Amino acid sequence: MAPGMGGSLYEVLRVEPTAMISEIKTVYRSFAKVYHHDLSGNGWDYTEIHNAYETLSDPKARAVYDMSLKKKFGHHGGNHPVHNIQNGRVEISAQNHNYAVDPATLPKGVEVTHINLNDGTCAGLAYPALNVMSLQYHLEASPGPDDSDCVFRDFVELMKSVKYRA
Repeated sequence: MAPGMGGSLYEVLRVEPTAMISEIKTVYRSFAKVYHHDLSGNGWDYTEIHNAYETLSDPKARAVYDMSLKKKFGHHGGNHPVHNIQNGRVEISAQNHNYAVDPATLPKGVEVTHINLNDGTCAGLAYPALNVMSLQYHLEASPGPDDSDCVFRDFVELMKSVKYRA
């Protein structure tokens, strides 16, 4: 059986969240020899191991991963209500993901801008100091609901303001 079998990336590689990158590389190399699809015939196990290694061996990717929560069932399909905290409106969204950002782990200055009303998880972030905004759902530009059109306008205005300040 493959390491972890679908758990967190740390479980896939059987390392602690405090593991150093050198330890992660050593574990990856040993698992890659056993589970590589050319040697074992099971490419799925190798892909899972390789994806875990790619994320956990990159300090920036690992920091983002560590801020996220794996959802038991995730958010999939259409008609998910999302509360836009910035304008008070509820937007209908389409979603397809298994993770959510834990607001308790966000750096100072990062703001939660959208909340999934089905389970209260974070669905949008902004970091004004770096001119960054992010949403964790599909913005239906067209055809479909136009509830989130304001997000496109906000993004264009953000780009314009940064351009004119430069």
